[in-house]
Parts: sequence; structure tokens; C-alpha cells
Amino acid sequence: MELQEILLRAVSVQVRFEPRSRFADCRGQIVEELLEANALTEWTLGAEVGVSAKDRSRAFMVAQSEFRAQYEAIDNRMDTLEGIRKFVEYAIEKLAVTEASFVGVRTFWLGAVDSFDALRDWMVKELGGRVTDLVGSLGKAITDVGWTYEMHEDDPKMSLRLGPMTLEQLIGYGVFSGELRERLPPNSVFVDLDRFINARPTSSDRITEVVESSFSRNVELGERLANQLEASARGEVT
Repeated sequence: MELQEILLRAVSVQVRFEPRSRFADCRGQIVEELLEANALTEWTLGAEVGVSAKDRSRAFMVAQSEFRAQYEAIDNRMDTLEGIRKFVEYAIEKLAVTEASFVGVRTFWLGAVDSFDALRDWMVKELGGRVTDLVGSLGKAITDVGWTYEMHEDDPKMSLRLGPMTLEQLIGYGVFSGELRERLPPNSVFVDLDRFINARPTSSDRITEVVESSFSRNVELGERLANQLEASARGEVT
């Protein structure tokens, strides 16, 4: 099995708060201002408003009680973080958000491989442990596999999901849209690193700071995990 470098490929930011009544009166203005500020062309207007690039590489959504930013193609991390920061600050001010009940940042990592079957078998061997023996007792071959780890005792909470992915599975997962499928590998190691705060409210003057620090921490942890997986695939001891 040949595993290529595992890289940050997408990021999603979500902020939730108490419903803001002013949203109903400024939906159209939000669309116009976000389109202009981000040089985007596509938009939707309804119970929530959204703007995006034609290829869905960047998308921003604002609703009465939440806003989201998603980047599906990351060429420069600092540019991505700057775009997210400007959007978060804009949405907070536009809706007069006073505090957030949820602030979350998810990063998505991919490492291309030459064979889904070989990747699956390698991950079962490396990560399956005793569970693999138990599954083997069922008398059926493993056709797919994945792992979810939740660390939700206190804030910031984290979830880690990883496993082998085909291109169609990636599209179906809901992070990557079909418009960018030519930029995605046919088979890959997939890592979803989710970091969020929801035990107590985050004041409006700290939301941007929390988003930035969560993004940086996610990148640090994602790179560490990627290095360990790559070294293991090369047969090195980590």
C-alpha cells in the first residue's frame, strides 16, 4: 500500500446562539454584503441565507440562530483562517450576537492511497486490536471499517473519526460537494477532527478568538496524527 501525505483539505465552522429578531429584516442585505466582500456569485435566500463560490470551494450561511463557514479547498491556511475570521466578525456584528451557546471547528484531512482494500486491511491490523478478533468470529470478511472517538467530558470537547474512504463515500459524507470531485482522490485515509465548546456560553468578544484558537489547535493535532499514520504506513515505530 502506498499512502501519500495526509493533508488538511476542508474546514467547517459553526456558531449557534439565541434567535436574533433582526435577521428577518436584513436577509437580503446579508446576501449582498457577503457576495461583495468575498467575491462570490452564488446565493440562496430563505429561512437561512447562503452565498458560495460556483464550485462550492467556499460557502457561508447565516440564519436566525446560527451561522456557518465552510471551505472545501484549502490552498493557504492563513488565507482560509483570515476569511473565516472576517465572516465570523461580520455575522456577530450584523446580528448583534451577545453570546454563543456553541462554537465549533471541524477540520477534514485526506491522504490518497492506491488501494481501498489494502488501506482497509492495514487500518484493521493497525487499529483494530481485540475487536478485530471478535469480528472475525462472525465468519464474515470485513468490507469496510471506521473509528469514532469521543472526548466530551469537558470543554473544549473533541471528536475524532477516521477510516478508509472511497470518493463516493466522501461525497456522501456531506463535507465535499460533487463540484470538486476532480480534486479528490479515488481512495483515501479520511480524518475528521471536531473541536467544540458548548458547556457554557461564549461571550461575543471571545467568539472570534475561540474560533481561531480551535482552528490552530485542530491543525496542530491533525498534523501530529497524520505524521503518526504516515510513519506507521512506512513501517516506522512512533
